[in-house]
Amino acid sequence: MRRCGIVLILGCLLMGTSSLSAQPWAVKMSFGFLPGGEVVGGGISTNDYYSFTPDSADVAGLGMDVELEFSLQLTRVLSIGLSFGYMSRNLSGHSGRFDFPANAPVMGTVYYLPDFKSEIRPLIFSAIAALPLTNNTRLLGKGGVGWYFGNLECSAQNRRTEIQGEEPFWPYWTILYESRLSTWGPHLGGGIEIELSSNMRFSLEALYRWVIFKNFSPKITAFSSGGRDPLEEGLGSDSTFFYALQGPNSIDQGDIDYRISKYDGGGLSLRVGIRFQF
Repeated sequence: MRRCGIVLILGCLLMGTSSLSAQPWAVKMSFGFLPGGEVVGGGISTNDYYSFTPDSADVAGLGMDVELEFSLQLTRVLSIGLSFGYMSRNLSGHSGRFDFPANAPVMGTVYYLPDFKSEIRPLIFSAIAALPLTNNTRLLGKGGVGWYFGNLECSAQNRRTEIQGEEPFWPYWTILYESRLSTWGPHLGGGIEIELSSNMRFSLEALYRWVIFKNFSPKITAFSSGGRDPLEEGLGSDSTFFYALQGPNSIDQGDIDYRISKYDGGGLSLRVGIRFQF
């Protein structure tokens, strides 16, 4: 039974290969937009001097998705592809408010809304199915898995205050961090392909990626702390991306530590592409 199954599979592949076009190799260049993505995290007051209230994240701006795919046609409808890409996004983290305690010398609230920049370079393997609709139009389906690596950087802290009376000197040194990223993730998508000439096709497609980063290794990217790194001093954690380190002050207000629990770097991608057969 096992041998019969192997023979049947090989027979199907041979039958499909016998009807291949004379141009089984192809290169496809795609460009698209990434409307999704989310940084999940929040700030803490290290000695509970402030009461912290998390707010929802702002909507991420449109990201960019560029890909170069090399494919080999196995049958009339089935191909395999290996692609290299570049994905970039600008995002806002979950904002939050820090309220001064009732016995503080000043009254009011401090708001933080960190900004992030993400750059990811995927290496993706895909199985591609193309079903003819008309003489020059095909319906595309794609699925596979990819290795995603890159970096996530906290680019700005965006502090805003609402203080009653004269705003006091803000007694903090600020440190921003970035981290390398890497993870595996599947993808699934589909679209339509239109023949422009005997060796060139135009495509419209939507691709959804499941890419979740949960492990980080933050390193300083910008600071005004006189050279001090809270992580080297045992403060913060391996998920800290922004740290407000208290300087000399008569009042122990503690530090403010912004940590990320996960970064969703996947989501939907809407793309156009040109494929060249040779």
